[in-house]
Amino acid sequence: MRSEQSETATAKSFDADRSSHATLRNRVTARWRLALSLVLAAALFLGVGGWMWRQWDAQGSEHVMQRAQASAAVGNAVFQWLLEQEARVLEEALRPLLINPDLRAAFVARERDRLHALAQPLFVKLRARRRVTHFYFHLPSGVNFLRVHHPKRFGDQIQRVTLEQARASGEIASGIELGPLGTLALRVVSPVRQDGQIIGYLELGEEINHVAPMVKRISGGDLLVGVFKSLLSRKTWIEGQAALGNADSDWDEYPNMIISDRTAHLWAPDLDLHIMTQGHGGVSFVSRVGSRKMVVTHFVLRDAGKREIGALFFLQELAALSAAGDAQQQRVMFGLLILAAGVLAILLISHMGLSLVYAADVRRSQRLLQESLDAQSDLQRQRFTLQEALQTHQRALAEEQALNTLKRLALTAPTQQAFLEGALDSLLNGMPWLGSLEEGCVFLTETDSAGAQRLRLTAAHRLSPKLRTQCAVLEFGQCLCGRAAQSRQPVFAEHVDERHEILFDGMAAHGHFILPLIQDNQMLGVLNLYLPDGAERSAGDEAFLTRAAEAMALGLTTRSLRGRSWKAHVKKGE
Repeated sequence: MRSEQSETATAKSFDADRSSHATLRNRVTARWRLALSLVLAAALFLGVGGWMWRQWDAQGSEHVMQRAQASAAVGNAVFQWLLEQEARVLEEALRPLLINPDLRAAFVARERDRLHALAQPLFVKLRARRRVTHFYFHLPSGVNFLRVHHPKRFGDQIQRVTLEQARASGEIASGIELGPLGTLALRVVSPVRQDGQIIGYLELGEEINHVAPMVKRISGGDLLVGVFKSLLSRKTWIEGQAALGNADSDWDEYPNMIISDRTAHLWAPDLDLHIMTQGHGGVSFVSRVGSRKMVVTHFVLRDAGKREIGALFFLQELAALSAAGDAQQQRVMFGLLILAAGVLAILLISHMGLSLVYAADVRRSQRLLQESLDAQSDLQRQRFTLQEALQTHQRALAEEQALNTLKRLALTAPTQQAFLEGALDSLLNGMPWLGSLEEGCVFLTETDSAGAQRLRLTAAHRLSPKLRTQCAVLEFGQCLCGRAAQSRQPVFAEHVDERHEILFDGMAAHGHFILPLIQDNQMLGVLNLYLPDGAERSAGDEAFLTRAAEAMALGLTTRSLRGRSWKAHVKKGE
């Protein structure tokens, strides 16, 4: 029995040793298989990377042209977008002129000298603030009644497309048009109505020579604006350029077109031929401009009537495009190659135990990858900068539209109550960036027989019933609204503080922004907006709300004047 137990133990020991050796052999074999797999993977990685490099190098010229076309397409889109935004700005500048009672009265009476005296100061402001260079009043027949910018010239028949479009549609028309001197102007024309009838047309225009530099800053390339000679008179153009002092203008610079605007004095000999062979635009070609090679891409330029009047030429340095593409390819390829080398080095170092060298390779790979990420971050920052600029412009445009809504309500609302309620709804629901609680009210000033003034709650939006009762009538200097009326200054409150004299149980925490409504030094009332508790005062919001309060005060005054005029008219008829 003891012998059998000994043999059994010996057999178990032999089996354990054999299992241990097999396990060790399997581990060694697995490590070498892993090492061999990593070596083959690294070799394959290097081979694929080398093949990609050769393919990119072979297609380098094609990639350069594609980058040039993409950059030019962005420039063309920016050019068209800027024109659309400028047209909207001109439309917004036009609307206050349409409702100006003094301008309207002089135009209806056809008093040219009085109309010019009233319009000239407005033109000076528009030229300084909006780049407006042309200001017209036209008769319904299309004959010019007054050029505010050139008052001695009038009585001629205007045959521009924008005026014809406004006459045909009865609506605002806008677009670029070609002048006799080859200059391009953006024009906006609106009908002027009196008692539902069109009594004439008002037109604003601006020359667009400031647009090309803006496009260059965004797209990076130079821009030439070409206009076909067939649409111009050689004699008139040459005399006009001399009068304008444009000594560098040359009618014979190109066979079929003149250069209306440019961001640099560049001459490319193949522009005319390119238009003839690639009339649809969007195709790039390489041209020698002086001592440099440049990629030229053109897009068709059309006026307000969709007529083809010329072309936009985008010129980009071939060397810069190639260098940008090569640098990007080299960063990517070197990153891949160094990464592959790092993988192979890590494998060898792990078997040799050289951990310091391994760490250095890892840091080197990380640095190369970080450089690639930094290059991408630069592009993203540029894109974010453009987006921020667009958002700022869009907010400014939305604010102008809101102010025009207030002015329109002042003219169209059937009652004063409807005007004030519509104004509150527009400010509280149409301006989300203001951060208000969508709650507010308007107080108007009333004077008793003794001459004492007080505030009466006239319009409210989502105001609690308790506040409607307790705030129905306020004395000047009472609570926050009374303080704004008494001081004639805006009152801002982050919280319900000691100035908030009217309180009730259960009142929620909140803040206020209260603006006085003043016109011609008369205190007409106050505008009260409710803010979240702890709201911070914003200079941008305060500037917009101040303009909104001014528009509401002007609307109240305009409605009052119209009401008194109507009563006088009725009394005269009686």
